[in-house]
Amino acid sequence: MKNLKYVLLTTIFIISISSIFSAEDTAFEISDFSLHIKITEMTKSEEPFISGENIIFSYTPVKQGVRHVGIAFENENFSQIYNLYRNENGVFFYIYKYPKTKEIRYKFVVDGVWTADSINSKVIRDKNFIKLSSFTIPDKNIKEHLSPIINDDTIIFKFRGMPGSSVYLTGDFNNWNPFIYKLKEEVPGEYIFSLTLPKGKFAYYFIYNGERVLDSENPFAGMSRLGEKVSLFTVE
Repeated sequence: MKNLKYVLLTTIFIISISSIFSAEDTAFEISDFSLHIKITEMTKSEEPFISGENIIFSYTPVKQGVRHVGIAFENENFSQIYNLYRNENGVFFYIYKYPKTKEIRYKFVVDGVWTADSINSKVIRDKNFIKLSSFTIPDKNIKEHLSPIINDDTIIFKFRGMPGSSVYLTGDFNNWNPFIYKLKEEVPGEYIFSLTLPKGKFAYYFIYNGERVLDSENPFAGMSRLGEKVSLFTVE
């Protein structure tokens, strides 16, 4: 009898994962059982909360007929809008694998209108006095930021790839020249390069064996003036 109950519960869980969470007819899967139950039972939005390596954002429409809810993040320069999914109770949600940073600033996009998170009491204003919602990650959940390493005005870039590869660094700090800064292979498969920069915000990417790639150890990304996705960092 216990085995039968287990089989039934497992079957219901698998069916529900593939069907109940949808927005705009898009399927969505949640592998964590406890998180699945939590989101399934939500009847209204909550302040952002952490589950594992993710932050869960949620939104409940204040009016009927809302068709689309998205979310965008300042650490990505608001360059991408992620679609929220919706449970059977009409609560929209998004599971975001948070970057290696202390504070996450974000905005919702509700049927094309940018808005702050009304449930989140922590609201700040950016340099243009636009309201942004903010979530602070507890110290115990913050991961080490591996690249670039910023020591005062010295910036250290690290890259991991196949041994014997060609790796170059290019960015707005060298006028996007792809041939000036070549990383040195310190140990097989690990490349490094350092330079001195003044205070400011900078964009860059690597050229790995002739292919343009972002810094996989840097969660901050945005778009260049040419519309290319780039990694970002700030020297303060």
